[in-house]
Amino acid sequence: MTGPAGILPLDVAVCDDDLLWRVEHMNALHSLNVRDFSSITEAVDALTPGHDSVVLVGPTEVEEALNHVPSLVAEHPEWPLLFVLERDDPSLVARVDAAGAATVLDLHAIPHLVEVSVTALLSKREFVSAQEEEDEWRVEGDDVATLPMGEIVVVTSAKGGEGVTLVALNLAAALAEGRQDEVAYVEGDAEFGDVSLLLRLPGRPHVTFDRLLFDGESIDRLSVFHDETGFRIVRPPMDPSTSHVPPRVARRLVEGVARQCDIVVVDAPFDLVRSSGIASRASAVLLVTSARTPNIKNAIVAIHELGPLTTVHLVVNNAGRHRVRTDARKVAQASHEDVIAVIPYDTKVEDSMRTLAPPGLLPPRSHFRQACNDLAAHLRADVFRTASSPETIDPDA
Repeated sequence: MTGPAGILPLDVAVCDDDLLWRVEHMNALHSLNVRDFSSITEAVDALTPGHDSVVLVGPTEVEEALNHVPSLVAEHPEWPLLFVLERDDPSLVARVDAAGAATVLDLHAIPHLVEVSVTALLSKREFVSAQEEEDEWRVEGDDVATLPMGEIVVVTSAKGGEGVTLVALNLAAALAEGRQDEVAYVEGDAEFGDVSLLLRLPGRPHVTFDRLLFDGESIDRLSVFHDETGFRIVRPPMDPSTSHVPPRVARRLVEGVARQCDIVVVDAPFDLVRSSGIASRASAVLLVTSARTPNIKNAIVAIHELGPLTTVHLVVNNAGRHRVRTDARKVAQASHEDVIAVIPYDTKVEDSMRTLAPPGLLPPRSHFRQACNDLAAHLRADVFRTASSPETIDPDA
């Protein structure tokens, strides 16, 4: 089923017989180029072949759309289909999944979750296109690109202020303990990253991103070895033309480091994780959040934005909150994701919040560091590709 060349390069085609449903979801998607259609046939006639567009299928159009899904998936992979239907009907959900739908959402999901799912699908298509372009760019015999990569752990959060850098630094130190593996910490935030301040590191080299290479020698110039803990710290260079790390540069930098090290801990803002495709390379994506209800809601939205193909582990950070006990099982039920660690209250963290002096690496016997040691052991045992015998860690312990 293929329509003629479309009249508009749409981002989203909203298809449903119910006018009110279409209007509600068009309002939620107002930031995108969106148009509504009463049927999927009308939508296909308006879409532009070769242009990435999401086809959002509403509940009254599901049966009709199912007749066309196989041909659409085969002929136009650039048009992923997102179905919104009653998930209480398992047979219908199974039929939609089997037909090749990219995502299935519950009819009662709030429109904002529909919006983030649409955005995630569009971002994923952009990432795939960039990946294909980059694969074409690489020449035969590119030895760097063919080397195996070590384990990649991405640490991020839905919003700032959740303690991502503190978790990432102390997790890297825990993973480097004993110096069995070569461990690297990669700072992904060129504008607001504060690891240089925390660890009193020398200034970053000045290199424009378009001239940055990703071989061992170039990455060595971006690296500083931290003698006390035994891990390498890799920071993006100072580019005078921009304060942000381009997504493709971030991805290739992480890949380059992972080809030299056994374990790479990436500390990156959520927008960079989402846009760069780093999460698809990772052995683990750790989403740091506090146990406050608004923060958990933000985490749930972030999980939806990363899409169904990314497995996210929650790290609940209570280090700066005195006498707070988190029910990890309730958090897991609310987010539908695994709570891999709960970091308990730590006096040094709370003191640093009062004095606005970030603590950086914490003493090995501190509660925070002990929690990171447990998290490191859990990653080695259960998550990494080279994991040893499975071992379950109770996040409430």
